[in-house]
Amino acid sequence: MNAYIRLCRLNRPVGIVLLMLPCWWGITLASSDQFLNLKFLVLFSLGAILMRGAGCTLNDLIDKNIDSKVTRTQNRPLAKGELSTFQALVFFGIQSLGGLIILLLLPQRCWPLGLLGLGLLGIYPFMKRFTYWPQLVLGFAFNFGIIMAAVALQPYEAINWPAVVCLYGAGIAWTIGYDTIYALQDREDDLKIGVKSTAILFGNRVKEALLIVYGLMFGLLAGVGYYTSVNTLYYGLLALCAFGIAMPLSRLNAKDPQACLKVFNANPYLGWLVWVLLLILKN
Repeated sequence: MNAYIRLCRLNRPVGIVLLMLPCWWGITLASSDQFLNLKFLVLFSLGAILMRGAGCTLNDLIDKNIDSKVTRTQNRPLAKGELSTFQALVFFGIQSLGGLIILLLLPQRCWPLGLLGLGLLGIYPFMKRFTYWPQLVLGFAFNFGIIMAAVALQPYEAINWPAVVCLYGAGIAWTIGYDTIYALQDREDDLKIGVKSTAILFGNRVKEALLIVYGLMFGLLAGVGYYTSVNTLYYGLLALCAFGIAMPLSRLNAKDPQACLKVFNANPYLGWLVWVLLLILKN
């Protein structure tokens, strides 16, 4: 049981929160009044738990041989041989089935989007072999819940698409940022085995790149405010959040894995703050 928990990362819930929060952002933005739809909050939260676990299981199946060569991942259940490939495949199938049940409980217009989201999640583990931008693909996958939530709550023609696209873009920029910080922990091992990432691509300019990426996130969040005609309070609080993340980024020691992990683990708090801002925007 411990091996299965570690395989789907239930022991590390940060990833669940990072997948769930964009769904909550989308639900909040698309809600037609000040009251949020509790049914969709619950469904998307359960979906985030299941699909994050399925994504981790698939990732470990594909990266089993790579994980055994990386210090941080060499004790994962598949890399260490605690579980067999067959056991992991069965577990992946169970989690995917649970995700399918959640999808079927959503409006029918969400079903094709759900399959597209699953496809994005499926191709992500391969990207680090071909491109220095696997974090971009992860951004498309991890924030697809924003699009799904908007479509679940409103018909296509009623959706404020400019605001939704800005929010989706902000989520993608956020994911590139926090996953680059996470990948800094493995940069030396990745260089040895030929795995690619933005952490390697940005090189010695990684802090400057991160400030640009997070700046893009906040610029797009400002765009959400523009397309929803909010008052100046939203922009003021947004500026405070931007300043709050800029300080630790400017002092980040990219060569210290523990420092990188600490900044990475602060990102869920940023995500919750963005959700609060969107709640303010709705009211």
